[in-house]
Amino acid sequence: MSAMIDSRRRWRLRRGALGALATLVIALRAPLAAADQPPRAERFSFRRLGTADGLPGDSVYCMLQDGSGYLWLGTFSGLARYDGSRIVVYRPVPGDPESLPSSLVFDIHEDSSGTLWIATDGGGLARYSRDSDAFKRFTHDADQANSLASDRIFAVADDTYGWIWVGTADAGLDRLDVVNGTFAHYGAASGLPSDTVRALLCDGDGGLWVGTTAGLARYDRDGDAFTAVASIGTVTVRALASDDDGAVLVGTEGKGAFRLDASSLGASPLMLGTGSGRLLVRALAKDDYGRIWAGLDDGGLRILDPGSGALASVRTDAESPGGLSHDAVRSLLVDRSGLVWVGTRGGGAAAYNPRSKAIARLAPEGGLPPFEIRQILEASDGALWVCTDGGGLVRASARGEINVFAHDESDAASIPGDRVICVAEDRDGRVWVGTDGAGLARLDPSTGGFERFARNPATEDSLGGDTVWALLVDETGVLWVGLEGGGLDRFDDETGGFAHHRPIHGDEGSLSGNSVRALLQDSRGRMWVGLWDGGLTLWDPAAGKAIARFKPSSDADSLADASITCLLEDGSGRIWAGTGGSGIDRVVEVGGDIRFAHLSMADGLAGNDIVGALEDGRGDIWMVSGRGVSRLEPASGEIRSWGPADGFQERFSQNAWAVASDGRILLGGPAGIDSFRPGDLEHPAAPPPVVIADVSIVAHPESDAALRSRRTRAFRAALNQGVIVLRPEDAALTLDFAVLDYVDPARNRLSVELWGGPAERMELGSQSRAVLGGLAAGDYELRVGGATAGGVWNREGARLRIIVAPPFWQTSEFIGIGAIAVLLAAFTFVRSRTKTLETRAERMRTLSMHIQDAREEERKTAAREVHDELGQLLTAAKLDLSWLKSHPPAPNAFAERVGEAIVMVDSAIDSVKRISTRLRPKALDTLSLSEALRWQLEDFGRRSDIECRAIIDPAPEEVGEEAATTMFRVLQELLTNVGRHSGATGVDVRFAAEDGCMTLEVRDDGRGLPRSAADSPESLGILGMRERVRHQGGEFYLESPPEGMTTGTKAFVSIPLSRDGTGSRQRE
Repeated sequence: MSAMIDSRRRWRLRRGALGALATLVIALRAPLAAADQPPRAERFSFRRLGTADGLPGDSVYCMLQDGSGYLWLGTFSGLARYDGSRIVVYRPVPGDPESLPSSLVFDIHEDSSGTLWIATDGGGLARYSRDSDAFKRFTHDADQANSLASDRIFAVADDTYGWIWVGTADAGLDRLDVVNGTFAHYGAASGLPSDTVRALLCDGDGGLWVGTTAGLARYDRDGDAFTAVASIGTVTVRALASDDDGAVLVGTEGKGAFRLDASSLGASPLMLGTGSGRLLVRALAKDDYGRIWAGLDDGGLRILDPGSGALASVRTDAESPGGLSHDAVRSLLVDRSGLVWVGTRGGGAAAYNPRSKAIARLAPEGGLPPFEIRQILEASDGALWVCTDGGGLVRASARGEINVFAHDESDAASIPGDRVICVAEDRDGRVWVGTDGAGLARLDPSTGGFERFARNPATEDSLGGDTVWALLVDETGVLWVGLEGGGLDRFDDETGGFAHHRPIHGDEGSLSGNSVRALLQDSRGRMWVGLWDGGLTLWDPAAGKAIARFKPSSDADSLADASITCLLEDGSGRIWAGTGGSGIDRVVEVGGDIRFAHLSMADGLAGNDIVGALEDGRGDIWMVSGRGVSRLEPASGEIRSWGPADGFQERFSQNAWAVASDGRILLGGPAGIDSFRPGDLEHPAAPPPVVIADVSIVAHPESDAALRSRRTRAFRAALNQGVIVLRPEDAALTLDFAVLDYVDPARNRLSVELWGGPAERMELGSQSRAVLGGLAAGDYELRVGGATAGGVWNREGARLRIIVAPPFWQTSEFIGIGAIAVLLAAFTFVRSRTKTLETRAERMRTLSMHIQDAREEERKTAAREVHDELGQLLTAAKLDLSWLKSHPPAPNAFAERVGEAIVMVDSAIDSVKRISTRLRPKALDTLSLSEALRWQLEDFGRRSDIECRAIIDPAPEEVGEEAATTMFRVLQELLTNVGRHSGATGVDVRFAAEDGCMTLEVRDDGRGLPRSAADSPESLGILGMRERVRHQGGEFYLESPPEGMTTGTKAFVSIPLSRDGTGSRQRE
């Protein structure tokens, strides 16, 4: 061992100041070797709250946690309400009688009904109303004998009878009757030692204690007077607090603190250290561990354990961010989570978590910045090995002997580098050390010297890289080396060389990455290789190839992250893989198929960057991250977390952990080693209070700002009633939530659930604000749950009923009126439509009768012409032919008779033509439409002696027979009407075919057709023309002159060339 000692000496000569590192390991090793070592000094680390966080002032003279869980702080610059993330400040507002009456707040008290009372200096007493978020003032009125005796108030309390007691600075003690608002006054005549009251306390038995500048007094209810406590004397009493057994703790000015027996009134001094009998004690409190805290006027804190007599003194440490902010302590408070709050004059407030004493911090001392601890190993001989980043390797034997191994350039047998990352012990007891940049080394226990292994590009079987992240000795005794950028190396003990395993493109049997960060051989002999750049590889150490490779994919049960930092097999054979940013994965094997189950911050982990995973003696899984430590109970699935606010250091190193043989867990990082027993972190944890801290309206932009402000104030007042009504003009609500647990408020978690719509829980994480909008009219319930940073949930939390009023058009009144209006409109429409249909049906019946009459008249005319004309002509022709048959031919007579017969036959032929033309225009069979229209117009001109002027364009060949007949008949009927009724002397006709339709315009210069007649259902000829054209998909219009004018009549006809009507053209 002499060589080992020499190595240590050389190192210490060069770095003598670093000998504190040995002290660190001695302190670490000692509890492992002996259980009777004295406890280490408690580290007092405070979390500060000051003006930079929103406090109105840095002098905090009083503090209170109310029944809802809010923390109230009284300063010399106003009153503050704190919920862990937001601070609401109350100050006097000129002209507002409901604002805080004075900025100088000396005391805050919550009575048995939950009402807050604020004692101010110069502003009297104020009662705070949560419903209106306003204050009611009680002040001195010289004209009212039963008003407050003085506006300078130092203390306030309530007793079991509901009286409010008010201690004044210069007028004794007042008792307020809350019902009638009157005050009764107590002074020297009532037995008070002084008119200046500094402290008040109502104990658990209902007794009232009054601390004055001339001693302590107790109220005698039977005599309605006060009795001075002689054992305290005439000293100024500054602080009063209750002890667990009913005793009273008394803090004085200049005589220290006492414990007063409430029955015998005997006082015993509290031993608060040097000069305790002369201390000015401004505040007293008792923590959850039974220790008495005393805040001194200008001497910081004294913390006394009455059972053991142990005393701690805490003073200001300006250089430490976790030190006490100021030595002038003015108030103390122990909140419901056990935190001790310290209010100071000039340093704001600071909170200390007494539970952090369960975590021992082992770090170098003497002002030297600590080395980062990289790995911890408890060897088979009980020795503890500690790897440091820059301090070399430290060994602490089971007997407490310390050896420090450091690099010495003049000694080839020294450790190759001081930046030591990992350490492992092989089956022969040899220690292997991996360094950052200096390769691998093996320690020979007999000499204390190191054999070095480094990368040599000229040698194939040299080490694959000089930065070693992981070491593993497998079940066969083979050493595996995980390298940064060099893959995985296997050491051959016989040759002293290394076999290299690196990723090969396209080879599924090779590694999936080059940077190996973690190695594990499971109970089945398989090796798991965690890679920073390639996920996870399942390795067959005997075959030297990959069994399977795992990387993230789109599958939900694939590996969560490609960066693996640590590996663990627990006692149940489950494999755990910590990732660089996605939490931790558990390997799930079913029928040879490997999948992954995920845990992350969403499930309660302290952080997603997992740097270590271990199992304690109880089978619980501990996950170490950059933000804290989490514990999983596999049986229940419950996750609890702890962080810096609980006493842990800010950050831990990758794989720098160990479970010591005595059950303690050791975690290394930049600040040294944190050591704790898992059971010491256990403590009863009640579900935290969850509140809806604030609400504001998000109104439409065009809404009035003053209206929005009034609506917001109304909403805030309605929060305490638990019901908010949203109007249609309220676009949305902004809601602020809070978990009123102050251990580590930044890591508190929230969830919200809205009932009344789709019941879906939304996890907000640490986000404490949500905007709720777009709700349909209805009745909803918002349920807010919350969890502490440690993972204790309150699923019931806070509830808020939200009634969304419908817009006026959705109200029952509007819907009723609308329904009636719709019914009336429907009735009117149906009635009108029915009348229209009846009128149309009547017109159709009239038109049908007209058509039948016209047909009958046409038949009669045809029959009459056939009978009268053709019959007579044919009869005469028959008689002539009979005569010719019965008489001998005489040339002249015969010729005459034949001539007469020919004339009669011609007449008969003309009659037949006329009748057939009336029944069917033959011109349509022999002529084109344009020629037929021209013939019709010429025929009309010959018969009527009316001048006809025409522009007739050629008709397209594709004109159908029905359309042509319709156009011909309409022109025929129009000309007939002109000849019969207009008295016109001329008529103009224009026929054209364009844009997919035929158009006909007929204009006369007659007297014109009255408009009433044009639209009259009695005008059957016009109705017939209109229906005939509509049947062809066309349009028919008549333009009549205004009443009293004779400008003739114009008719317009448009018929599409196709029957779908797409060619119809509007008149111009």
